[in-house]
Amino acid sequence: MKREFPWLQTVVIAIIGVLNFLVFAGPTNLSAAVTGKIAGTVIDAETGEPLPGANIIVQGTSRGAAADEEGNYFILNVRPGTYAVEASMIGYERVTVTEVEVISGHTTTINFELNSAAIAGQEVVVEAQREVIKMDMSSSSISAGPDEVEEAPMVKDIGEFVSLQAGVGDNFRVRGGTTDETAFTVDGLTLVDNRSNEPLQIVNLSAIEEVSILKGGFNAEYGNIRSGLINVVTKQGTPDSYHGSMIFRYTPAYQKHRGRSLFDPQGYFLRPYMDPDVCWVGTNNGLWDEGMQEKYPYFRGWNAVASELNAAGHDITPEEARQRFMWLHRTWGADKLAPEGYDGLQREGRYGHTPDRFVDASFGGPVPVIGNSLGDLTFFASYSDNIEAFGLPTTRDNFREKNSQLKLTTRPTSNLNITIEGLYGEVNSVTRNAEGRSGGFVNGGDGIFWGGPATGGIEAYGGALSLYWPSAQNPFDVYRRMGGLSIDHNLSSSTYYSFHATYLS
Repeated sequence: MKREFPWLQTVVIAIIGVLNFLVFAGPTNLSAAVTGKIAGTVIDAETGEPLPGANIIVQGTSRGAAADEEGNYFILNVRPGTYAVEASMIGYERVTVTEVEVISGHTTTINFELNSAAIAGQEVVVEAQREVIKMDMSSSSISAGPDEVEEAPMVKDIGEFVSLQAGVGDNFRVRGGTTDETAFTVDGLTLVDNRSNEPLQIVNLSAIEEVSILKGGFNAEYGNIRSGLINVVTKQGTPDSYHGSMIFRYTPAYQKHRGRSLFDPQGYFLRPYMDPDVCWVGTNNGLWDEGMQEKYPYFRGWNAVASELNAAGHDITPEEARQRFMWLHRTWGADKLAPEGYDGLQREGRYGHTPDRFVDASFGGPVPVIGNSLGDLTFFASYSDNIEAFGLPTTRDNFREKNSQLKLTTRPTSNLNITIEGLYGEVNSVTRNAEGRSGGFVNGGDGIFWGGPATGGIEAYGGALSLYWPSAQNPFDVYRRMGGLSIDHNLSSSTYYSFHATYLS
């Protein structure tokens, strides 16, 4: 028998009254649905007459309803998932429909036809058919459950999964729109960076119960969006069992581009400056044929460089100019040029020498010891850590993103559900702009190919740009925090309300 806490319900209702006044007195934000609805009719299979008073329950939950005089019923506030729904009435067989899929913001229609029971307790089990057309949805939408998310190949975060869907591009770009035109909600809580109006992608894959993507034809309930809405419902702990999952991937270190290392003297950028066949007299005057000259960048030769510098007042030989180039560009062999007693950083450049690692784990269930006395208090915790080696040299070897989530749910009464959750995310990356100016951060190890380094050049004397001067890209760290409160209260079988409050940093 479920324990009731009327005093706690009274306190919560009083708090909600004050909060509602504060919320509705100020600006309002969109609040995406986090629950669905089951509705239909119950009739006599032989006569087609409605069966008023028939009982319908969602197995494994406290949700249920009774059919009205017309045989119609509806069950509100059902969390997304797959359920078995049972209809029963005295004198009739019990009928159970399995594989009933509930989607947030959508009404799932399940109709029952009950036969007179020849034997008491006889039961009929049928399997629900997936709806071809969702009649109550005017928008273009996609919904996916946890199994579909887990089956997506090599996906590491919610953004990568969403980008695999039709009509959605990288980084939440729906129908060709920009990122700031797409809203992102988690459990009814808005997760958008208020500085840029862009989504905060800090939801772990193992925590996802459902992902809904609205791509157009939005209902009037949504505002502050133009291209689309990404709505995520996360898992919560169950009061009677523990459950968890883990994904782990390990990729050995490797070079993420074709060809030789950027620091290899025989590589594309360095060979004109290092190959003895041409480096002294220039690529157009050495032993290279026309095909080789067209294949590699032009270089006038170290003899010409030394002459220019000496004419300007320097005293340097062609060999010294070449050695200075090797030192500045961290070419393989530069360590041999270090003077005796040198204790500085390694001069020979390297990258792609660290492995990629990814872990996403979750665990949830009843809170031990005190859970029963706090309204069947449950917890659900998840953690992800994604480490990707940068594909080109930067001030850091790796891109790293860590996300943590903790969700506490209590059910002080059979019709009241309170959830408190917190999210913390951290990104360690480098600036996207090659000169270190503002412009965001490089997202992912391969993201470096779309930034300044991939388009950088090289200078024969006096320095290098981008590819050979990784310190031009400053370290860039991002810290994200979210706290949320959700209250779902069923006032009756036909009325309920939800309250959501979010704090973002």
